[in-house]
Amino acid sequence: MLEIFLIPNSKMSRKEEVEKELNLLTKEKFSLMIEEKVEKGLTYIDAIVILTQENGIDSDKIKKLITNSIKIKIEEEAIELNYIKRQKEHKLI
Repeated sequence: MLEIFLIPNSKMSRKEEVEKELNLLTKEKFSLMIEEKVEKGLTYIDAIVILTQENGIDSDKIKKLITNSIKIKIEEEAIELNYIKRQKEHKLI
């Protein structure tokens, strides 16, 4: 018979918790987090900024966490807000 013993976690600081979560954060999870914020009325750009601030995500790691579909939505949003001009093809992919 196999017995499993659980070892209680030591108390981690918030920074350690975020680092652990970042290691588990996938593109799919981050995209869902973004979509949840957008459903509440935020723009995609604002949702990403807020999520990075709330979760202490380094801006260098954001590019790896954004899916192509979110990149396209950001580009479409930027065009609609006149931040960028419309291109023939999506450049962000």
